[in-house]
Amino acid sequence: MTTESLSKITTSKVNNKIVIGMTGKMDSVAVAYLLKKQGLEPIAVSVINFEKMMGKKEIKDGAIDRFVSADISITGSCHIENLNSIKNICDQLGIPFYATSAKDAFREDVLGRLITSRLSGEKFSPCISCHRLIIQTLIEKAKELDAPKIATGHYAKILSAQQGKQLVVGSSNDVKNDQSYLLAGLQQEELEKMLLPLSDMRKSDILRIVESLGLNFAASGQKSGDCFTNHPYFEDFLTHMSSRHLRKKGSVIDFKNDVFIADHHGYHIYTIGQTNLRGFEGNAVDREAIIVDIDPNSGHIYLGKLFDITYRLTVLKNFVADKFLDQSRPKEAYVKFNPHDEAIPCTIFFRTFNICVIQFKLKQYGRAPSGKIAVLYSRSGPGSKVLGHGQVASYSPFENMERLYETIDMADPVETVRNNKAKEDNLKLRF
Repeated sequence: MTTESLSKITTSKVNNKIVIGMTGKMDSVAVAYLLKKQGLEPIAVSVINFEKMMGKKEIKDGAIDRFVSADISITGSCHIENLNSIKNICDQLGIPFYATSAKDAFREDVLGRLITSRLSGEKFSPCISCHRLIIQTLIEKAKELDAPKIATGHYAKILSAQQGKQLVVGSSNDVKNDQSYLLAGLQQEELEKMLLPLSDMRKSDILRIVESLGLNFAASGQKSGDCFTNHPYFEDFLTHMSSRHLRKKGSVIDFKNDVFIADHHGYHIYTIGQTNLRGFEGNAVDREAIIVDIDPNSGHIYLGKLFDITYRLTVLKNFVADKFLDQSRPKEAYVKFNPHDEAIPCTIFFRTFNICVIQFKLKQYGRAPSGKIAVLYSRSGPGSKVLGHGQVASYSPFENMERLYETIDMADPVETVRNNKAKEDNLKLRF
């Protein structure tokens, strides 16, 4: 956030209140300190979005399978665990502190989609949905506290587009820690309520500022983008939250040669792109193999080596674009599939029914993981604008992928996506 944007708020004689999304980590602590130093009235709010889940954990004892009750708690890197420590930080900063719950919405909008995607054989990262939910909750709390704006510690920018007619998310000056991917799902009315004070700063500078305050802030979380699925109890949680009829056993197949390799105990415990494979019965699995596809209808898992499988195009469904993006012609752009990926140069071909085709400038290895969120940018580097985001469409593992990718820019992918969407709808869960 620039000094100019700060001064516009501080010169307001009516209301200088601003709600800070407080996690207790150094970024949110720095935001609270900097805004107070600028003369605003920060109000710290922590959003609690998860609770400990009770589940069943299977313990094998010889030939007998015993089930015992166990606490199965999975949390993402953004989860807040110690409210007392956050309150102590706020007391030292001299700002009020509140906590608010978003557990019900989180259970439905984030965990529900995560479980459904996993049972659909897709690789879905909940980060964009999770961050939007937190920001929506902060905006609602700001209304109750009579605060016109909220601020978070994201390393990203909010930029004006089309002569100030619309706001868009942009990448920060700190490319290594840029978090614009996480904010790609925000709507116009949400961006209008937000300030991002760290947009022009680097994480190393923020660390020095917070350390100088002598506060006991929490360490930053992991950056994998798969904070739930990498959790050691995620498999137990998924088993507890879904029907056994949706968790099929099946075969492990060589993707390239269509040859049986082994059996597995359930496709739901695996994900596209996974290495370090386990739980297979039968033949040994090549250590270099990765999971390149999952078919939830048959329960089959397909393995391949990264450099044996290539593609040049992929299809995005549920594509949401910048309101002023010209979709009448192809657009040169860059794409990310994870928050901290390097942006990949590509060309966008727009289709009907919120579908677009991404053609990469260079050959890509592996498979574009179906279900993954792709975020498109105007260029690479600091200050690039988010053009839109969509979800990688799934295809049948029996299709000739190379031929599909070579011809899809001349074909209409709508029917393929529509058929797969019908399959996904059958797996939707209700909590």
